Amino acid sequence: EPLGGAALVLLPLAILLLAFVHAASGGVIGAQYALTACPMLAGCPGFSFGELLEAGALDPFRELSVVDGRVVPPPGAEGLHTIHRALGIAVASATLALAYRIRRSDRHAALLLVALAVGALFLGAAMIAGMPSLPLTVLHNAAAATLVAALAFLAVRGAPSQRRL
Repeated sequence: EPLGGAALVLLPLAILLLAFVHAASGGVIGAQYALTACPMLAGCPGFSFGELLEAGALDPFRELSVVDGRVVPPPGAEGLHTIHRALGIAVASATLALAYRIRRSDRHAALLLVALAVGALFLGAAMIAGMPSLPLTVLHNAAAATLVAALAFLAVRGAPSQRRL
């Protein structure tokens, strides 16, 4: 059944907000040079939220540690990956739920949401498996950015003032 009224705006907006938090967590991974902190796809060994918070790994402006001319991820950086991966699964799941809800009223939008959510998720997993891989990172980010644009479009299009046009 099609979404109606406020849900047509609120659900895409809620997913959009979650996607922004997810993107910020990915940005912190880059800002902390923590890409190699968790090279395993299934999980990060020794992850601790306490260590993550104490080390300031969530602070994108934290002073970087350089050893032998290389930037070293902060202690607890594995937690950044765990947070990013969990948020990625949450964004993909919520997007798939939205696609399921609109599948009858807007089949093309539903298919686009599925392709982008699943594509971004699998590109992120492939990026970890092929670490480091700049082309996969760019594709992952492009799929995620396109998903954000699609969610924003659905939210705006679903606004009551827009539907009267």
